[in-house]
Amino acid sequence: MSKTQLEIKRMVRGDAEQLLKMHERFVQDYVGPLERNVKFYQRAARRKDGLRWVAANKKGQIVGYILAFHNKRRRLGVITEIVVDPSLDFVSVAKVLVEKVYSLLVEKGAATIQAPTTLNPKYSQIFPDMGFFKVEIQDVFMFATNNVPRFLGEIKPIITARLKKVQGWNGTLELRCREHSVFFKKDGDKVQLYDWTNYDVDCRILMDEYTLAAVLLGVSDVETAHDDGKVQVETSLSKSKTKELLVNLFPKRQFLAFNFW
Repeated sequence: MSKTQLEIKRMVRGDAEQLLKMHERFVQDYVGPLERNVKFYQRAARRKDGLRWVAANKKGQIVGYILAFHNKRRRLGVITEIVVDPSLDFVSVAKVLVEKVYSLLVEKGAATIQAPTTLNPKYSQIFPDMGFFKVEIQDVFMFATNNVPRFLGEIKPIITARLKKVQGWNGTLELRCREHSVFFKKDGDKVQLYDWTNYDVDCRILMDEYTLAAVLLGVSDVETAHDDGKVQVETSLSKSKTKELLVNLFPKRQFLAFNFW
């Protein structure tokens, strides 16, 4: 979508429902208990600093938004969130939004502008062309799983969304962690979930909760984990198809969606 096809306008409270629905579609592939509701967007729209903007198409439908803030005392601007309709090219929509907020932050006197790339690897396709450079920061992220059945329940929507995108394979998948399992039956772009089934399983993926958390979050590479025996697969699929399925379910690079971001 070209710049001329987009209208960039200030976020208003009436946008809240559209923004929430778009955000829910956008984060389907990503991991983390990020809480969003209508009130979040209504509060964001009420802020007076003018750093909340949306992109709308020719029909007036919102297809993206950007959130940022300016710390006047520290002369610091931070772009905290960019969300784009997943049916569109992220970079082309996001770049227009970033250009708008970037110019406003400069007008406000921001001496430093930050856009944490941990939020989205695609940021690297936008910000370097605008004069941003990468600064390495060492952070420690700790994730503990102390209730395996609950963890499996929480990740069902993520696995379902990823499984729908797998091309050229239909069947029943079992994801087993310790003695607990969840089952997915895929037929085209439709996926049904089961806590138990007496159907024959076409593919069974087994791993412990630590490995599951690591490959789900993209901390560990699922192919390496498979080669090392930490991820086991019982299936009649070929090696190449098994690899394709694993990579689609546990992609190496995705961003985390947590409240403290």
